[in-house]
Amino acid sequence: MYAFQHWLEVASTHSGCSHRACAGGTCYRCTSPNGLGNVTGGRLGSQPVRSADVTVDATKRGADQPLAAIEIRGVTKRFGDVAALTPVDLTIRQGQVVTILGPSGCGKTTLLRIVAGLEASTSGSVTIDSNDSHTARRRKRVGFVPQAPALLPWRTVEANARLLQDVNRYANSGRLPDVLALLERVGLTSFRDAYPHELSGGMQQRVALVRAFALGAPYLLMDEPFAALDEITRADMRYLLAALCEPLNTTVMFVTHSLPEAVFISDRVVVLSSRPGRVVDIVDVELPHPRLPELEDTPEFFSLITKLRHALIAGAGEQGTGNAEGRP
Repeated sequence: MYAFQHWLEVASTHSGCSHRACAGGTCYRCTSPNGLGNVTGGRLGSQPVRSADVTVDATKRGADQPLAAIEIRGVTKRFGDVAALTPVDLTIRQGQVVTILGPSGCGKTTLLRIVAGLEASTSGSVTIDSNDSHTARRRKRVGFVPQAPALLPWRTVEANARLLQDVNRYANSGRLPDVLALLERVGLTSFRDAYPHELSGGMQQRVALVRAFALGAPYLLMDEPFAALDEITRADMRYLLAALCEPLNTTVMFVTHSLPEAVFISDRVVVLSSRPGRVVDIVDVELPHPRLPELEDTPEFFSLITKLRHALIAGAGEQGTGNAEGRP
């Protein structure tokens, strides 16, 4: 029940549009009948994953966005006598995918929950579109994908995918993505009437992903959503996430322990120290978009994994003290 409340609180949908595709006259979120633009493919089953049929000019998505989407300033967190986070400063630009990487217990999930408005910081502030995180949550601007799928056992796959559209309807925008189109996109059309107990773990997580995207939220916060999956399914899920995010220009804050996952989906990776967590490094992932599975076999991909591993090991040997500034 706690997991249900966890993501139910951050049910969201977009209102208005500020993503880069609109500047060129074609908004893949707003003009497409199903809210998916030209997203195609999917290697979950028999089909190969391929990215959306759109071109992303910049190697770093969000690089041409003048506005900060998420601003984290001086955020700290204490649980009694235990310091979880020392002052953290970080800017996430519109359309960027930023991954938080760090040792276990360093405060990654705590930071994500503070951004989502599910946890109060001890000091500091978080703004989303210049509003506090609680206002962004009430306006359904933020989608949340927790570690566990948290599907309601008495609802079918389709009903679970629609759930957050049905909750707090007054905050919905006029146009919401087509849930059935999303289920088709992730290979679950034939399971739309199935119940959670009839699904594998990977299938349940795909439903959770559809539930988040079905809101059309411009901000998506993800807390190790693929951690419990086998390696093949986990790889498929990161390919799918990249293919869904790119045409929508979704701003994503992602928590993971997986180095390949961090490199593949991210524009920047923020490395935290051991508890209390602080930013010890920020690695720009200057790989081309759209991201395709074969990218993982390139020397550039392995080089970035090595760089992140060294940063992670160095950060694990540090205790967070003092300020740390996250570069925009």
